[in-house]
This record gives sequence, C-alpha cells and structure tokens, in this order.
Amino acid sequence: MKQKVTSFLSYLKNEKKASENTILSYGRDLKEFISFLEKTEIPSFTMVNKTTILAYNYEMKKQKKADSTISRSMASLRAFFQYLIQTGELSESPTFGIELPKLEKKSPEYLLVEEVELLLKQPKEKSVKGLRDSAMIELLYATGIR
Repeated sequence: MKQKVTSFLSYLKNEKKASENTILSYGRDLKEFISFLEKTEIPSFTMVNKTTILAYNYEMKKQKKADSTISRSMASLRAFFQYLIQTGELSESPTFGIELPKLEKKSPEYLLVEEVELLLKQPKEKSVKGLRDSAMIELLYATGIR
C-alpha cells in the first residue's frame, strides 16, 4: 500500500506540479489512513469501500479532529482514489457520494483606528522602499483588500 502512496505523491509532484505543502499534507493524510486500514485489518486499497471511508471519518471525529482537518483528509482520499482509477487499480472510488463536513466561515478581523494609524506610520518614507511600502499599505487599507 505504501508503494502506491509513494507513486501517487510522485504523480502529484511531477505531473500535477502540486506544491510541496500539498504533497506533504496528502502524504500525512494517506499515512494516517493506512494506519487505520492496518488496525481494521484491511490489507489493500481494493478492499476499501464506502463503509470503510465512513468508519474512518467517524474515527477522526472521535479523535476530535477539526472539521477542516477532516475535510482536507477526505479531499486527499478522493484525489488518491481518483488516481487509482486512472491507473486501472480500481473501477470506482469508495469516496463517491460522501459529503465533506460543512466548514464554518469566519468573519474577517479588523483593526482599530489607532492600530491603522500605527501601521501607516511604520514605513520609513525617506527611502524608495519606504515609499513603496507606504503606498502598498495605503492601497490595502483604502480598498479593504484582505
């Protein structure tokens, strides 16, 4: 199983040109999934079904993992099983139809007037870089860009 994960991560790097962070995250997620499969005595990915995925999802919730972590882990599994379909290892994905947890949208944080004034005073405007930095901060503040 580990060899298939290694080839998938290589595929992400070489074919998909995924970022190093994505590759590390997917690798970590798949390593945890393999540990779960070993505990439940499932010897190969071809024996994974929807029930297995739901049990893994439940196990992550039981471990009190954040919804964002569970969602990312499920996305990793979906991408991996899609890869196994492309390589002919599987005919369909056991992740098909499984819903991801709803992620809570957080309200943006804003600065107080005093904090904005302090921020605007930070660049040293005598240098070229200081003028540039000051202009960028003014632009961000004036337009509300996050």
